[in-house]
Amino acid sequence: MHSIIVTIPRRDFLKDIGMAISGAYLVGSLNGCPPQGEGIISERMLFRDGSNSSRPTPVTVTYKENLGPGSPLAVFHHGYGGGAHANNDQLRNLVERGYVVAAPTHEGDIVNAGGTFRPIATNLLGVFRDLNNLSENLSEILQEDIGPIEAYTRIVMGAIRGEIQDERVLREVNNMFSYRAEDLVTVVRGMESLNQTHPNLKGLIDTGNIGVIGHSLGGNGAKIAGGGVDELWKRFYADEFEGRIKAVVAEAPADPLLTSPELMRVPTMTMVGEADENVSPEYSRQMFSDYGMEGDCFMEIGGGATHYSFTELGRDALDLISKDTSPEKRQEILEEKGLLDILLGLGNGPTPEEARQISQVTLDCPADFLDWKIRGDRAAGERVKEAGSIYPILKECMVNC
Repeated sequence: MHSIIVTIPRRDFLKDIGMAISGAYLVGSLNGCPPQGEGIISERMLFRDGSNSSRPTPVTVTYKENLGPGSPLAVFHHGYGGGAHANNDQLRNLVERGYVVAAPTHEGDIVNAGGTFRPIATNLLGVFRDLNNLSENLSEILQEDIGPIEAYTRIVMGAIRGEIQDERVLREVNNMFSYRAEDLVTVVRGMESLNQTHPNLKGLIDTGNIGVIGHSLGGNGAKIAGGGVDELWKRFYADEFEGRIKAVVAEAPADPLLTSPELMRVPTMTMVGEADENVSPEYSRQMFSDYGMEGDCFMEIGGGATHYSFTELGRDALDLISKDTSPEKRQEILEEKGLLDILLGLGNGPTPEEARQISQVTLDCPADFLDWKIRGDRAAGERVKEAGSIYPILKECMVNC
């Protein structure tokens, strides 16, 4: 038995975890409601791994009432500054399809500048440039005339490989990558414990069939779980997870260059929005030709889909737009609800019909992909292959057959 599991009451959730949290989006994600719906059960727990007792992982576990045996496990990695409930609609959709979903809240992945969340690569580089007494190899990278994504990738990989030893860099890289990778191990071990002890779940979870899905920085986490960073795969997953993770979905991955497509051990779906101002979809598009497994796919969503169209806040904005209010009224409502920044740079945003389609495709395609690759559902596989015809909102759809 790897994990001790403690159920955390909602009112004590933040206090008992003892996190140092800043940023309204993160706190809102933790304080918000877990996935809800008729016949759906959500429980907040704390997974504490004996090998990592100093870093308990808060997890929301969601499943259907009267769950049947052999239910596959899906683990959802939230994005930079998010939390376990940042993507509730997607979690609920997977639960309704019969998955048991574990959504951890990752500790310490905030590099926060004055309460303002900026694109992660730019933010991280800004923090490093403000440091004094930089090591020589780190200083060289920061002085080179290269883009923020390239510089950020070199710094992160240098730290992971031990080439950069600056403790301040290592702390941030560990928070954003190594600790998240370790959290997945804790989560799966915790689910194995639940499978042996939990009154509603005992003997019902198939922990040998795992799908990992993630958004933004969590999209990187999903690809790391699939083998995309060899050093982290060997450190955390090789001994215990070989053959158990069957598929991964990366939604608007924060740094497509960090992971190597040729190293991926499982089929991978990458979904991006055409108007993503955090990470250009061009990076993921260019890399797709290097993915070589059957079923690997790349989908670019049109209609002004943004980096946040996959999240709960983004879907709230899309829902308002889909109601076909006037542009003036729409902006007034979005500003009132604090959602206008979700559509940053899109003018009036997508049309009501485009908003409905964006919401639908971000639910259907990831779930179909997991059904195809984890459950062997051929009909779901055909829907993925024909997604470009089924969903007009898709600007591009490529699938390795």
